[in-house]
Amino acid sequence: MQIRREAQQTSHSQIAQPSTSKAREETAYNQKLQKVVSDPTLKVNKLQKGLLNPRSKAPVLELPQIEQQLLNMLKTHDVEAWSLWRQEHPKLQPDFSGADLHGLDLREFDLRGAILAKANLSDTNLQGVNLSEAVLEHADLSRANLNLANLPDAKLSDATLVGTKLKGADLRKAKLIRANMTDADLSEAILQDVDLTKAVSKKTNLTQADLTGAELSGANLRGAILKKATLSATILKGANFNGVSLGQTIFANVDLSGTKGLGTVNHLESSTIDIDTIARSQSNIPEEFLRRAGIPDIIIDSMLSRADHPIKFHTCFISYSSKDEVFAKRLYSDLSRLGVHCDFAPESLKSGEPFNSRIVEYIQKNDKLLLIFSEHSLHSTWVEKEAEIAIQKEGVLLPFQIDNAAQTTDQAWAANIRDTYHIGDFTSWQQPHAYLLAIAHLLRDLKADPGEYY
Repeated sequence: MQIRREAQQTSHSQIAQPSTSKAREETAYNQKLQKVVSDPTLKVNKLQKGLLNPRSKAPVLELPQIEQQLLNMLKTHDVEAWSLWRQEHPKLQPDFSGADLHGLDLREFDLRGAILAKANLSDTNLQGVNLSEAVLEHADLSRANLNLANLPDAKLSDATLVGTKLKGADLRKAKLIRANMTDADLSEAILQDVDLTKAVSKKTNLTQADLTGAELSGANLRGAILKKATLSATILKGANFNGVSLGQTIFANVDLSGTKGLGTVNHLESSTIDIDTIARSQSNIPEEFLRRAGIPDIIIDSMLSRADHPIKFHTCFISYSSKDEVFAKRLYSDLSRLGVHCDFAPESLKSGEPFNSRIVEYIQKNDKLLLIFSEHSLHSTWVEKEAEIAIQKEGVLLPFQIDNAAQTTDQAWAANIRDTYHIGDFTSWQQPHAYLLAIAHLLRDLKADPGEYY
């Protein structure tokens, strides 16, 4: 490797032949160094991470010299020597704090865990580089190319990323507290669980970025582009959304009540703001923001209607197969929050025979029966019996499908319903926007006076 080669190139006239005492000192030194290399529990800064190859027979170099030689490998693009060192020390962290690496091409270097705090990496090409767990606090990465770079758990707090290219970069669990990302391109970036507290993201391109679980409290996103971005369980307390552009953006289980500037958002297309988000935000979310985002009026009015003027809906009983319980529970929860009284029979009521009398009571006391058609419910004797009871009374049955099994079924009772009733469509219920539209359609069917929303 490079360190060994450079050491061997030192002329014999410059190196005194070591005495027996000196040899013993060198042996002890290398043994201590070997201990550092082999002991993963020791702190990172012990003996500067043991950067010297402990098996090298070259004269022992001072560790600052070794660190400088590693830095020279980067500057001279000696990928072969660097790779050999990395192979020997895969878990060690070279310390290049404050180094000037401006404009270098480092695409072929493995920099995982590297300490680059306060380093100058402006205009540096780091495309696709492994920088996982790297320390880049206060580093200057202006205009650097980090497209497709791997940065999970990287520390980038207070870093400068003005105009930086981070398209498709993996930044999961990275720390970007107070980082300046003005004009940066983070389109398609993975930003799950990233900490962007008080970060500056003005005019940042976050198109198709995944911000699931991200912390953006106090972040400044003025003028940022969030088209097709996903914000699920994202924390946005005090975040500045002035002039942010949205379109096909997903807000799922997000509290928008403390978000600033929602009234100034530029809606390029409709977005998805799920029922969890509207419920968590309560009345502290502008109605105009929701309407311009394309949220159906009936959902907005249902969620934000005053207690003294609630929208009146028919009561309903949900008929489902136990194998579709995930969907059934979600439907029950969402309808309840939208002001629809539902009865949802738990599976415990469906144990044993004969047909549970309490199920019959549930059906008879409600205005509607919501029949969930699926490949599972088509073979459920319970669902069949529940449907038979509902059919006896005109206008009670509201069937809808969550897959396409009902379209080709040979079950006589189900085929009769399919050919007689309009079948609602929830087949794309796992897609947030499609589910929201399907819920809106169902609400219109359940509204006691539906004329206003048709």
